[in-house]
Amino acid sequence: MKKIVLFLIVVIISVHSSFSQKREDKKILSFESRSKQLTNATGWVQNKLTGKWISNKNVIDDKKTNKISISHRPQNFTSIQFCKIIDDDKTHYILSYIKASGEYKYPSIYEDWESESRNYFFVVDSVQYSKIKSEVDLKSGKNIYIKSKIYGYITDRFKILGGEHAYTEKNLLAKITNTLKNQRYTEDCFVLNYQTIDGLDVVRFRLPEGCKYNKTKISTRYFEVNTKEFKKIFLE
Repeated sequence: MKKIVLFLIVVIISVHSSFSQKREDKKILSFESRSKQLTNATGWVQNKLTGKWISNKNVIDDKKTNKISISHRPQNFTSIQFCKIIDDDKTHYILSYIKASGEYKYPSIYEDWESESRNYFFVVDSVQYSKIKSEVDLKSGKNIYIKSKIYGYITDRFKILGGEHAYTEKNLLAKITNTLKNQRYTEDCFVLNYQTIDGLDVVRFRLPEGCKYNKTKISTRYFEVNTKEFKKIFLE
């Protein structure tokens, strides 16, 4: 009889334990290292009508821009750098860049544009990252397409609300952590071209966008920067 009672007690405790769960916060990844920032590149566009090349600092636009219009242009930035994270012993490299952006308060009638700052991330594996680094010294003049389904951004639009809306590195890392587990169905492409022009080594690139779009635009709409300056965003 005692054995039966003891057996029942063990069963009850086991069943209760199987339904018990401790409250544990989800693990958020952290940056293992970060590169220096690229903060200056020339955006070049060949105007379709006149054929004239137009240049702007840190933005690709077919006319001279001002502070108000920059946020309307998808290809712009204030800083670019690479960061490294490790998830389950797998190394990921993040192209992290900050840009001006915004949305219309009334999008159906395109009224009341509200500017904001966004911190974008574009995650690549070690193979893709090595390709970015190894191709730079070849100066082949060929377009290099780096693809990823792991990308996104955080915005300062709702930072006044705090918490998960705060425009912080902590929330950026949380967004990256979630996106690693829930990749997108479509790929974006980071396009680069290393070449020598008039004896000067340069890098031409477009920030990540839809692959098909970026492939058609790289010949006439791109950022250009001295190769030595671009290399400072490399890690290791």
